[in-house]
Amino acid sequence: MKIKIVLLLTIFLIAGCSSTVKQTVKPFKQANVSNICLIDNPKVKQSFRDVYKSALESKGFTVRIIDKDSNSDACEVTSRYTARWGWDLALYLSYAQLKIFNKGKESGEAVYKVVFVGATGKFINTQEKIYELVSQLFPTN
Repeated sequence: MKIKIVLLLTIFLIAGCSSTVKQTVKPFKQANVSNICLIDNPKVKQSFRDVYKSALESKGFTVRIIDKDSNSDACEVTSRYTARWGWDLALYLSYAQLKIFNKGKESGEAVYKVVFVGATGKFINTQEKIYELVSQLFPTN
């Protein structure tokens, strides 16, 4: 009987030490785009914006950062972004959303979200995650 109890407790502990992550990407499929205006979001760490800009540039885009109050149609192609962090003995990226607009119309989106917080899976490299999302968002560049 004690073995069964210990086994059940072990299973519950192991199950509680994982994270569930949802990641969805709707790729941007517009061809011949070389410039993107990145609408600044001062509520998000500037380091996130800088890595996002760098990831876009690595895909061959020229990126211009524009004012936070700009409309989604301020440039032919614009992007809005948001991100949040959680805390569990260390900071971790708990949510990121990258939206692409073509002439003001939403034309692509990438979302990363930790939906169940456990002990290990949420501690990812934020820079690598942003580059991964951008690669999936712009598969042809």
